[in-house]
Amino acid sequence: MHGFTDVDRHPDPNSWVAVLDRLTEEPFYQAYQQRVRELLHPAPGRRYLEVGAGTGASAAKLNDDHDVSVATLDHAQTMSAAMRARGLTQCAVADAHHLPFLSSSFDGVWADRTVRHLADPHAAIKEIITANGVLLRSLPKVRKPEPARGDRTSSAGGEA
Repeated sequence: MHGFTDVDRHPDPNSWVAVLDRLTEEPFYQAYQQRVRELLHPAPGRRYLEVGAGTGASAAKLNDDHDVSVATLDHAQTMSAAMRARGLTQCAVADAHHLPFLSSSFDGVWADRTVRHLADPHAAIKEIITANGVLLRSLPKVRKPEPARGDRTSSAGGEA
């Protein structure tokens, strides 16, 4: 089982918060998140939901930069506490397979890097789409460093 599958059962759940905080500082990730926000077409006064929001960093940025309302959902109490520490107030601890919201409650819904951690991805995707969702499931391409001259190992890039 991957650590993000059940953060709260991890011996040090806050270590996963630290991992996500380090990731948000990386320039490639900041550019990737900017593209995610563009795909949501944010406009002042609209409502959005991030499913599998982790620490809520992306939701907080969308909220702050575009004067929108953002609700967050994550399965982990640890992540919900991190979201609240970022000033997010609409934080639900719930299962992505059964969203606790009415259909079409939001102007946009996204789940970024979340589906791989779910028991039934198809059921969760159906829930996300029902709530007006946009599923963003890919990871940014990360190139492996080129091998040193004479090294015969592969240098093909791919998804991390």
